[in-house]
Order: sequence, then C-alpha cells, then structure tokens
Amino acid sequence: MSNNLLPSLRRAWDSPTLTTLTGFVVRIGGMLLLTPFLVTKFSAAEIAAWYLFSNVIVLCYLVDLGFGPTFSRLVAFATTGATDLRDFAPGSTPQADGQPSWEVMGRLYVTMRTIYWALTLALLLVLAVLGTWAVHRTIGALANPAAGYWAWAVVVFTATASFAGSRYNNWMTGLYRVALVNRWNSGWSALGVVLATVALAGNGGLMAVVLAYQLPQVLAALTMRQLLRQESAGRYLTFKGFGIDAEIMRAAWPVAWRSAILIAGSTGVAQGISLIYAQLGNAQELADFLFTQKLLVSIAAFSQAPFYAHLPRYAALRARGQLEQLAGETARAIRWSLAFFALAAVGVGVLGNLALQMIHANARLMDGVFWAGWSLVYFLERHQAMHAQIYCTTNRIPFYFPVCLSGVANLAMSYAMVPLMGPWAFVLAHGISNLAFNNWWNVKMSLSSLPAGSRRIFVSPVLLPGLILLLFGAAQLGS
Repeated sequence: MSNNLLPSLRRAWDSPTLTTLTGFVVRIGGMLLLTPFLVTKFSAAEIAAWYLFSNVIVLCYLVDLGFGPTFSRLVAFATTGATDLRDFAPGSTPQADGQPSWEVMGRLYVTMRTIYWALTLALLLVLAVLGTWAVHRTIGALANPAAGYWAWAVVVFTATASFAGSRYNNWMTGLYRVALVNRWNSGWSALGVVLATVALAGNGGLMAVVLAYQLPQVLAALTMRQLLRQESAGRYLTFKGFGIDAEIMRAAWPVAWRSAILIAGSTGVAQGISLIYAQLGNAQELADFLFTQKLLVSIAAFSQAPFYAHLPRYAALRARGQLEQLAGETARAIRWSLAFFALAAVGVGVLGNLALQMIHANARLMDGVFWAGWSLVYFLERHQAMHAQIYCTTNRIPFYFPVCLSGVANLAMSYAMVPLMGPWAFVLAHGISNLAFNNWWNVKMSLSSLPAGSRRIFVSPVLLPGLILLLFGAAQLGS
C-alpha cells in the first residue's frame, strides 16, 4: 500500500490545481478562523476598518498596470522557445521548440525589473495620498483613530514591499512552477493567520493584528526572490542592470495596458464599490456589507483555482498550436470552477448567519435574497472571466473597451442608486453592466479562438451549477 501511496502524495505535492486549492483553503480557512475573533473582539468600526484595509490591499495590484499576467504569459512563451512574443492569434504559425530562449528571457527579465521598480514607487505615492484619503473617514470612526492610522501605515509599508516582490512570483508562475509557488505562499499565509489569531486572542488591537497578518506577506515575496535565484542553476543571477528593451515592450505594453483595464473593470470595480459605501454607510452597515462582500469574493477566488492554476500551460498549448487539447482542458476546468462556486455559495448562504449567531458576532451576512442575487452575479462573472483568459493566451486583449464601459457604468449606477436602494444598488449595477457587455462578448471572443466544435465550453459547464444557484434563490424568495 505504501508503494502506491507515495506516488499519489508526490502527484498531489506537485499538482498546480491541488496546491492552488490548498492556497485558497488556507486563505479562506484562515478567514474563517479569524472571523469568530474579529467579529467578537473588534467593534463594528474596527471590523469595517479591517475589511476596508483588505480591499485597499487588493486594489494595490491595479498599479501593476497589467504587467503581472502579461509578463507571466511572455515568460511561458519564451520558456517554450518562442523568440517573437507578440502574437499567437488563431492562424499564426506555432514557433515553440520546447527549449528556453535564454537571450529573450534575459532581455525580458531586465525589462521586468526596471518596470516594477518604477511601479513600486508609484504605488507608495498612491497609497500615501489617495489611499489615506479613502480610509480616513473609517479610521475617524474608531475609538482610537491614532492607532488606526498607525495600522494604516503598516498596511502601506507591507503592501508596497509585497508588491515590489510580486515580479518574482509572476516570473515563477510563467516558468510553470505553480505548485512550488503555491506551497510557499500557502505556508506564509498560514503563518499570518496563526499570528493574527494569537494577537486577537490576546486582545491585541487593530495595529497588532494588521502587523501580524501582513508581515508574512513580505517574507513570502523575499522567498520567491530566493527561489528564482536558484532556478536553472543560478542562471537568472547573470541578468543584471536596468533598462527597457524596445522589442519586449512592443510585445508587452499593448497587452499590459489592456489587461490593466480588464483587471480594473473587474477586480478593481468589485473592490472599489467598498470605497463608495465607506463614504456613505454607518459603521454597522459598512461592517455587514464588507463582511458579506469579503466572503463572496473569497468564494469566487477559491473557485477559480481549477482554471487559473494552469494559465501558463494554456499559453504553452496555444504557442504549440494544440488548440483541441486547449479546448478540452479549459472546458473541464471551467466545469469544476463553476461547480465549486455554486456549492460554496449555497453552503454559506444556508449556514452563514446561523454560525455567526452562535458566536454572538458583531457582524452578520446580508439577508438570503441579497446573498443569492449577488452570488448569481458573481457566478456569471466567473464564467465570462475564464473565457476572457482563454482568448488572452493569444497575447491579444480585445476586452478593454467593453470592460471599460461596463466598469464606468457599474460605478456610476452604484453611486447614483446607493442613496435610494442601499447595498442592492451594487448587485443591480454589477449585474446589469456585465450583462450589457462582458457576459456575452468575452465568451464570443473565446469561442472564436478555438476549433469550431468547442462551443460545448459555453453551455455544458454552466447548466447544473447555474440551476443550483437559481433554485437556492427561489427558495430564499419563498422563505
């Protein structure tokens, strides 16, 4: 039995999907572990500040300008031997021979280093000025605003340091060292959860909890730096200096700025609505809303693991012209991803508030109808986002215009409707703007880049999990 067990454990240890799922389990499990302490030890104002800080940290990666996923994709191309990194659209000639193109990778590495140093300085300025303005009202509602500002200073420092090291994470992902990256990141995330839990159990304030939770993120970035230095027998240590290679930028920049708009129109808008509500809602309303949003965003992030863990592989399949295999693998990944989302959303919707009542929490989930409606909106967004990533393996990003339109429409409708409808404004604005643009356009482009028989990717993975969510919503309306 042991002879059969060891290879299975090794496959699980090296599995991009399982280690990505483990990472999400650590983060979500950590949130579940922290939540009973947070919602009982913290006041409503402190709960609101904690989750608002978390949302601002997510927004930090908008300063990336789309270079993270773009460089990961280019590294995947160069690792398979591609020398022209600009275009892998349908009809292009496969150029990868399976051997790394080291000359291209050297120019890519130096360019990436230079760009990320500039972006890190920009992020520090944005957090210090715009970030402080965005959180000052929430910090002002704390019993000890001075301690809140010190906690915010820790967020600024650690988020900036973590961002500076994200280029190592992006490069390792492009090398398809996904399992290795996930194992280390999961370990550091788990340490952050443990330290934050200890701080909460010891009645530590917001400052202590933020410091305990954020410091391991900086250590994770330093770990990625060391791991990359060890790759290919230290080959990357020979890539020295600063500079921006014109050919690399011709391949990266047209894709990066479009990716930045894509991220801003999805993740950025999703997190940005919390900043809108932070300026309008009271402490208790804000705490409940941010707590609900955090749970739903975490479920959405967890559910994407079966698909996003393999993005470098999908890019390599595109580069080699293996489109039938690409269609089959992405169809299976989409099916698993949407199933995970639907089951988790229903489970939290049924049991969430019951669990919170049992621990006498100072925050609660929004009502069941609200949760069901917002879950359906996120379900449709997860579907179109994965289709967008399929087309992005062509190294073309045509989605920036509809995503820009939907993002502006989302924020405008949210801001206009919040005084009349409260949090429901965000659900309706998010759903309407996506239905008008992204939910159909992204899928259409994805299918156009795959063989004609690939339309099964659109219908089959959606039916059962979509039905589960609709039945859950109907049950909430009837209750």
